Amino acid sequence: MTVPKAAIAGGTGLIGKKLRYLLSIEKPKELVQILVRRKVTTFTNELMEVVAFNQLSGIESKGLEVGYCTLGTTIKKAGSRKKFREVDVEMVKAFAHWCKNNGAHTFVVISSIGSDSPGSNFYLRTKAEMESIVTKLGFDRVIILRPSLLLGKRSEFRLGEKLGEWLAVSLPFIFAGKIKQYKPVYDVQVARAMLDKVSILPSGVHVVSSDDIASYPKY
Repeated sequence: MTVPKAAIAGGTGLIGKKLRYLLSIEKPKELVQILVRRKVTTFTNELMEVVAFNQLSGIESKGLEVGYCTLGTTIKKAGSRKKFREVDVEMVKAFAHWCKNNGAHTFVVISSIGSDSPGSNFYLRTKAEMESIVTKLGFDRVIILRPSLLLGKRSEFRLGEKLGEWLAVSLPFIFAGKIKQYKPVYDVQVARAMLDKVSILPSGVHVVSSDDIASYPKY
């Protein structure tokens, strides 16, 4: 393990932590560079860089192949639409540029179901803007995952996610027909889909639906 072949931004979040864990057990001999805003406990195959995402130019990781972006927040947690956009667009764009400048040919990013038809919804319009940006940066391959409501163990309480989990467990039959695509998915399913799609998809821009994500194991 000398040169990182993969880099992760957003490694302290719900999906990022699962992705890091899966890489540590499935590819323990491959070095992974994680870019974080605060120090965290690392796995044995990780190289940590504490960074400000608007100042990535001083960090090099030549030989990079894949960038995994799990950056994301909510308007409520960010505090304003402006702060939300700084994370979900500007920080993602900065990381994508950094990956491209360091040789990455593949960029994998988490978006949201509905980003292809955002309408007047600010959250979805922001996701659509982010998708448009990363697909134009010249990567050989861009993989965009559009999950529905995300389930998993968070440090903060989110009422919508708890309600979604209860519905998925107690009343799974309601997610049928046209609303099947809105069935909540677990963090580990998204992380597994990210790794699997990198291993099987060819060059080009690919969108991974929430239905597809839901087909992956929940463990």
